[in-house]
Amino acid sequence: PVLQSQAYFPDFKVRLYAVSALASIATAASRRILEDVALRDPHSQVKRSAQVELNRMDTKSEDES
Repeated sequence: PVLQSQAYFPDFKVRLYAVSALASIATAASRRILEDVALRDPHSQVKRSAQVELNRMDTKSEDES
């Protein structure tokens, strides 16, 4: 819940940290949050970071298949 709330924190630097931390967890819940951030975050750097992490998660899951 703490990382979830930090993904929507007013300071974009906190949101960037949360994106990285959520990606390291790599659960279905963290993926949903990253997808939301990639679409809706007002700061382009946070959006890009979330999309990069989602792509990384996708690549990792394909490699494991």
